[in-house]
Amino acid sequence: GAIGFAALVGELPPDRDIPPISWVRPDCPASVASVIDQALAVAPAQRHRSIAAMLRALDRVASPRTAVFLGAERVGAPRQAESEEARLRWATGDDYNVLERIGAGTFGAVWRVRDLALEREVALKMLHEHVARDDRAVTRFQREARLAAQLAHPAIVPIYDWDARASVAWYTMELAEGGSVADLVERAGPRPLSEVAPQVEAVLDALGAAHSIGVVHRDLKPENVLIDRHRRWRITDFGIANMPGEELAGPTGTPAFAAPEQLLGEPQGPSVDLFAVAAIVVYVLTGRPPFGDTGSTANVILARELAGDFDATGVPEPVQEWARRALHPNPERRFADAAAALAAWRTAVSRAEREGEGGSWWRRWVRGLAGANGRA
Repeated sequence: GAIGFAALVGELPPDRDIPPISWVRPDCPASVASVIDQALAVAPAQRHRSIAAMLRALDRVASPRTAVFLGAERVGAPRQAESEEARLRWATGDDYNVLERIGAGTFGAVWRVRDLALEREVALKMLHEHVARDDRAVTRFQREARLAAQLAHPAIVPIYDWDARASVAWYTMELAEGGSVADLVERAGPRPLSEVAPQVEAVLDALGAAHSIGVVHRDLKPENVLIDRHRRWRITDFGIANMPGEELAGPTGTPAFAAPEQLLGEPQGPSVDLFAVAAIVVYVLTGRPPFGDTGSTANVILARELAGDFDATGVPEPVQEWARRALHPNPERRFADAAAALAAWRTAVSRAEREGEGGSWWRRWVRGLAGANGRA
């Protein structure tokens, strides 16, 4: 503010009783003067909350696209294309301090920002500029936030707020300090069942809550299961979830984790989410998707799904049995609902733990004979 004052007046502002810009430079547009006057307010609480907030205020009144600054007309002057970060800072400068970009997808990007009012870091998901120009895309984006906000569950990422200004649309949600399940496997490799079991249980319970009100996610994958600071798995990204009562058809999902009916564009029920969870389980326990990775074409993956052809090497047998049922190509042969899948999961994990501790009776008997012969 002081530098701006000096640029306009020719000297730095006095130590006290700083005069308004309009008194010493009447030709300065009132809107520009108000931004500098606010920056020079005596009480800190009356100044701009942050540099980003001040920049946004200046951009509104002194943009070279629209402003007349100190008598020099610059209407329609060319301007370089704004970066995504610049657009976000302009739109949210009063409320958030943008820290870093932490991820991006086809339709939008996720940023780590600091909520200036509540003084906490949160995740902010915004639409890409070309997507935000489509009113239907913005409406669907708002719908995604509304759906997720309605699903209050410990294993679903909570949504805090939704807003849009000009061509910038965003919502804020809890920050996932641990990244995604995909990040976890890429960073640390396949995970043991003891680590995965309680997290899958929570995810299945969350899906039961969503399905009970008619919401089917339809795009569950390791990237859409985030990990919070307490290492809990939490579902996010309800971008292609259905509204209750909406007809479920058309190609959806990510091929490596989508059920056959999704890849074929056939009617889809809640079991597509259970299929995806089972595919995620195999991926986390083995380090690879059951029917092929992103390098495989959708047709190749579909053929393997329809044949029930997947490699579960390294997965405990009881969990393999559970996964084969959840991954059955015929939806009617899968679990009836999330509650049934959850009950079967608990049984499978319990069996795997028992067999892991001592194995089946005949394995224990053989090991006992081997030990006796060794002692003899």
